[in-house]
Amino acid sequence: MPIVTVCDTYKCALVIDDDPIHRELMRAFLTSRGTARVLTAADGLTAKQQFAAHAAEIDLLLCDLNMPELDGVEFQTYLSGLGVMCPLIIVSGANPSVVKAAERLAAGHGLNVKGALRKPIDYQALGALLSTGAHTT
Repeated sequence: MPIVTVCDTYKCALVIDDDPIHRELMRAFLTSRGTARVLTAADGLTAKQQFAAHAAEIDLLLCDLNMPELDGVEFQTYLSGLGVMCPLIIVSGANPSVVKAAERLAAGHGLNVKGALRKPIDYQALGALLSTGAHTT
């Protein structure tokens, strides 16, 4: 009998990362874990458009910090203004202290931060983050 993880309850994720390889790897990983739909955005502006069009569906966010146009912190501020409560995972190649500060800032803005991961992504760690905590849609 296969083991079903909590991640299988995520129906729609939005992956925001300016690196096309990281976007595709995260998309493929989420799909392999049972996420039915994975939307992607290369920057915060595109992410805002994706979120506006699919807000009712999106139940998981993975967001890079350093991106052109509108960075991850600015996108998180946008989400905070909307009162978004779906889980957020920060992914970044920035200095660990910067990533930790962004995580604290997002949580301070009332976002539901599941955690932060450094690039390159450790997919075992991502899987563990996705499997922790209760999640309902």
